[in-house]
Amino acid sequence: MKALLCFVLFLAGDAHFLKREFDRALELYRKAKEFSTETGHSEHSFIADVSELVTTWAKEEEPRSELLESVKSIVGPTSKWLEIKNASMMRDLYQIVVEDPSVESELCVFFDGEMNFQCRVERNSLKKECFGNLFWMGDLCKHFKDFLESLDS
Repeated sequence: MKALLCFVLFLAGDAHFLKREFDRALELYRKAKEFSTETGHSEHSFIADVSELVTTWAKEEEPRSELLESVKSIVGPTSKWLEIKNASMMRDLYQIVVEDPSVESELCVFFDGEMNFQCRVERNSLKKECFGNLFWMGDLCKHFKDFLESLDS
């Protein structure tokens, strides 16, 4: 039941984000983080942190330093991401986020087809053509690159 509530909190947070009600969206993403942590759903916990970061940037504010550092430490150095030519680092990131080294998925960890914003780091449109493919345009996804740049600035 808590997992379902967590999902609903993400959807509600996204709806408030769309309405540019960023403070309410932040509250809901933080609640989603709380419930996903309680239920042991590490992927949603990470996505809640990312959603909080993206929303804080949309408000044109500085994110909490511990949140920013936590996400940066999980994602890893931008320089390494910009060098890759395949999705192996995304598989490694996915394994870290879900806390399961046996996962072989190369889908982008920020893609979730069930959420309002299918891409958790790009908030200008709801649906994405990538379907989770990090190299859907023949190069590293522009939205992912933009997110990395935001992490570094």
